[in-house]
This record gives sequence, structure tokens and C-alpha cells, in this order.
Amino acid sequence: MQLYEDAHEQGFCSESSAMSSLLRVFSSPHCIYKVSVVSSHRSPDNEAAAGSHRYVPLSRHALATRLALFLWASLSDERLLELAGRDGLRDPGVLAREAGRMLKDQRARSLVIDFAGQLWDFSEFGSFNNRDENRFPEFASKLRSAMAQEVEAFLTDLFQNDRPLTNILQADYTYANELLAKHYALKYRRHPVAETKNPAAGSHRYVRVPAGRGGLPMMGLFLRKNSLPLRTSPVQRGVWVMENLLARYLPNSPADVPSLSEDDSNHAGENIRQQLERHRAQSS
Repeated sequence: MQLYEDAHEQGFCSESSAMSSLLRVFSSPHCIYKVSVVSSHRSPDNEAAAGSHRYVPLSRHALATRLALFLWASLSDERLLELAGRDGLRDPGVLAREAGRMLKDQRARSLVIDFAGQLWDFSEFGSFNNRDENRFPEFASKLRSAMAQEVEAFLTDLFQNDRPLTNILQADYTYANELLAKHYALKYRRHPVAETKNPAAGSHRYVRVPAGRGGLPMMGLFLRKNSLPLRTSPVQRGVWVMENLLARYLPNSPADVPSLSEDDSNHAGENIRQQLERHRAQSS
């Protein structure tokens, strides 16, 4: 309003004053970026570890904004703005309740699409088609879509219903439609368990999986994405586990190491397991 009044006093008409004010607001770094304001406060918990960094409490509205950006990838709603206006989010209990409320909202789907999709590298799977059509004719668009929806439904349930994070690696269930259940050789029927509402499930149902076949690394999306056109790839799958689950980034192999065969076996008749055993037997 001060910008508007200043422009108006300089002789601008009402429309031009409003446009000038909005232009100033939208071009401000405080509007475009999440700006951390420099403060002289030191961290009360660990001054030694802080070094030259300073403890900077967020403003009440910045706290609401960051909560909305993280959980919704969107703007604060009226409830958040109202709480920010009276500094209610400083109360840990209120903050926890608001996070719980926001996770139940449809906008929390962004946690799966934006956050988890980037974290575990599956955002582009909808257009992924790295397969030989003659070798794998069953991997058509419907099966690819079913695999993508399985991951979305699984993670939506994980986030919204506060499942243990260990389910990422060792869940005894997944979400599958009839096509995907047939691909996995699972029984497609409703199990006598209390199913929770899952807005991302669609035609996918909660189904049990055999021991050792649960969690993200065993889902078709990640297995297919980390394969080659003609065969499975233990190397690519291992790299995905190392980098995306263990945060260990591996260097490229030495230039003089021969490549594995592009098909299931090489000219000598060795399958992939045998080729990898031979690689591992050579320390170089």
C-alpha cells in the first residue's frame, strides 16, 4: 500500500500505481526466493559446529510459506495465514497438527510427484520406453502406467497415513490393479485388512506381497527403469540403490574394463551372472 500511495503522490493514475506496486513486489528477491535474513544470533545448541553460520529464526509468515512449499508445493491457505498472523505456528503442537492436516489434503500429492519423484528419480517414467518391443511386448503403455501408479499410491499411503519409513525397503504389501497383479503373479483380491482411504490408488488395491518382494527397490517401475533394452542390469540397479538409498556416488569404471554383453549372454555363452563373477575375480 505504501508503494501504491507513493506512486499516486507522484501523479500516476490508480491503475498505473497498482501496476507499479505489483511490479516492485514481484521483482523483489523476497517474493521470488526463500530469503534467509542475516542475523547476529548464534545457535543456542551448538555454537562450535555453527562456525561462521548464524542461527536465524524464521519469521511467522516465512514459516507458513515454507511449510506450504514443502508439503504442497503451493501457497499457504487461509488457515495457515490465520495462524501465521497470530504467530500460532511457533507452538510445536500446533505446527504438528497443521502438518498432519496438510498431509491429508489432496495437495500433499506433490510430496510424491515433486519431492519423492526427484529424490528417487522416477519423475520421467511416464515417457520412459527403454525396452526391445519384440523381447518385451507386454511392457506397453498400460503396464507402464500401472507401475507408475503403484509407486504413487504406495508413497501417498506412506506419507498420509504415517507408515514406518522402513516400509520403503521391506513392506509386506503394495498397490496393484489387475494387470499389474498378473504381471507380478499376485492374487488380485481384497484382503481382510483395514484399508485406509488412498486418493492416489484409483483402480489399484492394497495387496500382500511375498516376503522379500516388498518396498520400492522391488517395484516394477524401478526394476524396469534400471534395466537395458534386452536384459536386466544388476549394475544399474546396484548403482540406483547406492546413490538413491545409501547416498554413495560411485566413479565410472576404468576405461580398460570390458563391457558386459547387451543381451542375456555374450559370444562365449556366459550369462550376466557369470560375466559379473569373472569381473569381480579380477582386482583390477
